[in-house]
Amino acid sequence: MDLLREDLGLEDGNGLALSSDQQKGLIYAIKKVLPDAEHRMCARHIFANLQKRYKQMGPLRKAFGKCARAYNEQVFKKQLEAYEELKKTGIFSDITKSASVENNISESYNAVLKKAHEKPIVGLLEDIRRHIMASNLAKIKEMENVTTSVTPKALATIKKRKKNLKWCQPMSNGRGIYEVDHGKNKYVVHVRDKTSCSCREYDVSGIPCCHIMCALFPECKETKLPESVFLDWFSLWKWKLCYSSLMFPVNGIELWETHSDVVVMPPPDRIMPGRPKNNDRVRDPSEAASQPSQPSQNSQKAIVTCSNCLQTGHNIRTCPQELVPKPPKPVPLFPSFHAKSVLTCSNCLQTGHNKRKCKLEPVPKPSSNQPRGRPWKK
Repeated sequence: MDLLREDLGLEDGNGLALSSDQQKGLIYAIKKVLPDAEHRMCARHIFANLQKRYKQMGPLRKAFGKCARAYNEQVFKKQLEAYEELKKTGIFSDITKSASVENNISESYNAVLKKAHEKPIVGLLEDIRRHIMASNLAKIKEMENVTTSVTPKALATIKKRKKNLKWCQPMSNGRGIYEVDHGKNKYVVHVRDKTSCSCREYDVSGIPCCHIMCALFPECKETKLPESVFLDWFSLWKWKLCYSSLMFPVNGIELWETHSDVVVMPPPDRIMPGRPKNNDRVRDPSEAASQPSQPSQNSQKAIVTCSNCLQTGHNIRTCPQELVPKPPKPVPLFPSFHAKSVLTCSNCLQTGHNKRKCKLEPVPKPSSNQPRGRPWKK
């Protein structure tokens, strides 16, 4: 953490939000190295911990998701009535302007480097560097095609929030303060001197909510669009500033400088007991339960079908139903040639056995003066 703070120039972490999963060692490290940073916990890992402690957490998954995405304390406490243990999710601050409740950024990055994890440290770092170069190139080309002053993802978010405008009804006091009715709820919106909403969705995410957009139209008509209320974090020049530092190409390993004073050797091979394991991510039991029971297209796991009840998931040995007698096999319409063949003993000329299993004494064959084989032609 000290090296990360020094390389990125984070100082005390003011205005910084860090998200981690079940890493208890990072709690003390972040509090000591970056005391002013906001440390968030991944909502999916918190739910996985609750499932380990309480087995009946399936019906409360929706309540947990609403608690994790609550923008104000009142909605958060209302969902807490379903379960008191959900208090551990916490309330996000309005400084970092990020509404992310999971750690999917690092999880997706680990999925990209799945094959690179098998390589040594130098090969791993080279794959990471080349992946960052390719990713930055794709982002730079995408930024060149953007004609608006706001990032495309922010515009997609506001387009999704505009669908709730049909449920909002504004009421003004004449001084730029509105009372917006949204279904059964009411929110206070300021649009003149400052822009804010009591739902805290704009304060946490930095993107105007449907209540602010509903109050902007009667107040400013077409002179002030929702795109002008975005914070600078979602502007195009901030987006370009993130990718202003370029990754430069590097020569191949045969052109690198060598140092004879220090020689790094690979560690000795150590054969671990048991079957060799691959580098796949170990899935949590709660994650496997949320997925459908049917295997995916890429899965090669066979489906077990019971020959007794013809249902999947078990075999005839573990079938809970009574054993059904099998019907007799039907007579084939086209029997094979060997189905009617009858064995005949060459010793006693009786059917049902051969000469090896014959119980009678062997009968000598009559002698013939003819030579063996085919007759000679004169």
